[in-house]
Amino acid sequence: MNFDDAVASEALRLRSVTDRLLSELGTADAASETRAPATRSPVWIEDGRLLYRAVGEGGGPDVAELVAGRPVGNVASWLALHDKGLVAVCLRDPGGDEYELLVFRVAQGLGRLIHSDARVSPAVRSCGDCLVWVQRDHAHRPHRVLAWSEDDGLRELYIDDDPRFRVSLGSADGRQVVVFSRGAGCSEIALAEHQNSSVGFSVAIVVPREENSVCAAALTGGYLTILDRKAQHLRVGQRGRMDRTEFPSGFFGERVGVVDGLVYVEGRMDGRAAVWCPAWGVAALWVAPYGGVIQPARVDGRRLHLGVSSPIHPLEMCIGADDGSWDVAPTPRPDVDAGRLWAGGRDGTDIPITLFRSAPADGDRPRPVLAMVYGCYGIPLDSMFDPLIALLIESGIGVALCHVRGGGEWGSDWHSAAKGRWKSRSIDDYLACVEYLADRPDVDDRRIGCLASSAGALVATSAVLRRPDLFAAAELVHPFLTPELILADEDAPLAATDWEEFGNPVSGDGWVPSVSPLAFAEQMERTDLPKFWIRAGSSDFRTPLWSIEAWLDVMTSVQGQSWPAPVVQVGAHAHSGPSDGPEARAANCLAIGWLVDALG
Repeated sequence: MNFDDAVASEALRLRSVTDRLLSELGTADAASETRAPATRSPVWIEDGRLLYRAVGEGGGPDVAELVAGRPVGNVASWLALHDKGLVAVCLRDPGGDEYELLVFRVAQGLGRLIHSDARVSPAVRSCGDCLVWVQRDHAHRPHRVLAWSEDDGLRELYIDDDPRFRVSLGSADGRQVVVFSRGAGCSEIALAEHQNSSVGFSVAIVVPREENSVCAAALTGGYLTILDRKAQHLRVGQRGRMDRTEFPSGFFGERVGVVDGLVYVEGRMDGRAAVWCPAWGVAALWVAPYGGVIQPARVDGRRLHLGVSSPIHPLEMCIGADDGSWDVAPTPRPDVDAGRLWAGGRDGTDIPITLFRSAPADGDRPRPVLAMVYGCYGIPLDSMFDPLIALLIESGIGVALCHVRGGGEWGSDWHSAAKGRWKSRSIDDYLACVEYLADRPDVDDRRIGCLASSAGALVATSAVLRRPDLFAAAELVHPFLTPELILADEDAPLAATDWEEFGNPVSGDGWVPSVSPLAFAEQMERTDLPKFWIRAGSSDFRTPLWSIEAWLDVMTSVQGQSWPAPVVQVGAHAHSGPSDGPEARAANCLAIGWLVDALG
């Protein structure tokens, strides 16, 4: 299908809106291009060259050019072993979601490529004398851990051939590194230890794979911290002896990490993202703003520096004291506030909504609302600051985050309540949220829009097709619209692990059509539908363009002239979206400008 003409027509029609958005975003791109190298990451790309600035090293050029003899993409991660003169860089293909590992020996201002590996996960660790990373299989599933050194070459440390599981690396500490294999409702954790060059590695399973057992772990100072998500406690120690630590009351732990030698736990508190430092006691817990994110950055004595952000909090470094208070607290944008609302679900469960609104310039007159949703995989609908979403709010459009079941806002039980045969609850919850918003006197029920991406677009689109009268516009980003087609392809990158979430059409799970936008499109009668804007990537192997076209074909054949032709914006990128830069910013402004026009 050729979608370019419709996008070009909309770009011309919306030019005044998008020009204003681009103007208000300022000159951030130009500032990024001209900033001094000293303010950049030690590994960056400039004028098509991959550069490395040695930190804290003397006696040689300050900046080295890493010569790969091939085009470079975007730097996803890097690791420098200064004592060995090695730099490892994970590069992301700018037009897709493929990653390549390049290892350089750096000397006299130049880098010489000495090892490379394609189709890898974007993380690399050092362990003993080796570099360690995860390699993906033909379906892009992370499935085995490799170790490499100049002296010993390449070794395989761990492999998982079960297509339901995905392998990843955790923290590394000297001669040890944590390996995870996570899948449908359970996990396995291994500890790989580098003995010496002659013996190589020993790999021991520290948490065996058991049904309904999902754990996380971190390693520091020779001690392992294991977080049991089901039992909700920590075990800390060495393999022979581990002591148990309980969580603070009301806190749900999800992940464990290490910053400057201090173990921290990421989780949820009262439905919001939170961080807890067990070594500092139960009070050392900090909660993100409504709908926001929080991440430890560094430790300064008994104070923790945390990156904090939300739709109304630009990313800033805040400082938390060891009693859970803030020395420097997050600062929201002026004249914009956030509050929590509760919608009554169809089965009596209260569904939380976080609503962001600017101070009304025209009294209490009803205003439009954009209702966002995800509700899949136990992932909460939290958001960092996005200047375009902030401009949307400041333009008078409220933004509602609908925290439906299937997400992770209230831990694993909130997720389990809406997966598999119960997945339709996510759709029911979203409709309950939108109905609640439509009944509020401060909301214009004729100007409610929806915005969702990836699997969340399955929830949103199914809701729109069930109740098109509730919505004025729907914007779908890399949408998952045909589960019965994609999940039947056993070579698809996520098909096997998605079966637990949406059902397995191969084995005949009968509930898959009950959540499928494709099935809803085939079954519904002709009716008035809202406007649609769909963003897609030509290199997206998770929600490929052909699957979106299949849904559009059915919608067009069933709805005929009553179906207003959607605008499909296709970019030369993969599932994670376009790279940063002027072209990506223009494309983002056009999509948000369409929402401003449709709802404003």
